[in-house]
Amino acid sequence: MPKITDMIGKVNRYGIVQANNYRVVFGGIVGIEDTVIGTPGGNLEDSGSGKNNFNTRMSLSCESVSMPGRSLSTNPFKTIGVGIEVPYERLYSGDLEMTFLFGRDMQERKVFEKWMDNIINPDNNRFAYYKDYISDIDIIMFDEADKPIYKARIEEAYPKEIGAVSLSNDSSDLARQSITFSFKKYYPVDVSEEQGGMSSTEPSGLNGRISNLNSIGTDFNGNGWMKRGTSTIENYGHDGQVISRYIT
Repeated sequence: MPKITDMIGKVNRYGIVQANNYRVVFGGIVGIEDTVIGTPGGNLEDSGSGKNNFNTRMSLSCESVSMPGRSLSTNPFKTIGVGIEVPYERLYSGDLEMTFLFGRDMQERKVFEKWMDNIINPDNNRFAYYKDYISDIDIIMFDEADKPIYKARIEEAYPKEIGAVSLSNDSSDLARQSITFSFKKYYPVDVSEEQGGMSSTEPSGLNGRISNLNSIGTDFNGNGWMKRGTSTIENYGHDGQVISRYIT
């Protein structure tokens, strides 16, 4: 059984991570229609926070999100003696689940309904091409000093289910809904300090507007979606502060 002093020493040395200190960044139509809350851009003098003194409406409305997992499919293999399990395929567990609180304009529901209508036309039931409705999503975790410590890039995501909204005269709870996303895979993005800073890419969408809020018209394709090839390179200072962004 570990000693209490050892556990305290571990926490003092390595810290802990709170489950409520995260940000969700959308590409595609959600990122395009998202709203920046706070001060985009900025410099090291703005704050000591790696969150760079701004957030977005959709990230703040995201009450909960499940970080996806992964596993390996295996087959039994045996020649002589005790058999072993040999992996043959990488699997990504289930779907991506998020729960959103509604604003008074119900944008947190309407934007996903619009996304679904871009997947299958509600008038003629024609499906769009896969590449035209998928988008990337970033889930970023922060430490107690609001410095980014982990970023998961979810690739080729799209909403497969908009959950029902429970309403009742007997309830005084806030209205919320769940959104279920299908996705192809995820991978961790390196946010470790290298050569005087940390670099990573954000999905297309909102972040192109943060770099230049007046130039987003050049980043749309014919369907009004942000091109998936457009991304933003973030450079972080040693304290985790976002010091610059570049559109690539």
